[in-house]
Amino acid sequence: MFIIGSIIGFVVFLVELESPSMGHILFRLNDKGIKEFSFGSLVEMLRAPFIHTYFWTNTSLYSVNWIITSLVGGIIFYII
Repeated sequence: MFIIGSIIGFVVFLVELESPSMGHILFRLNDKGIKEFSFGSLVEMLRAPFIHTYFWTNTSLYSVNWIITSLVGGIIFYII
């Protein structure tokens, strides 16, 4: 159950990246005005908690820290 919860937590992280508050990280407009998937932006957001300490110290950024959302999702589903 922990793995299923972690996957759900990761999906929550991906949805949060697309929220208007984050500014549409995954799908961006290209130079022709067409929305396209931005793999590079996803990789940068996955790397960010390992590089920037404020992803761990600023509690408002916990929703965009994939490690925290995955762990919390896993723990919740493990308890349930």
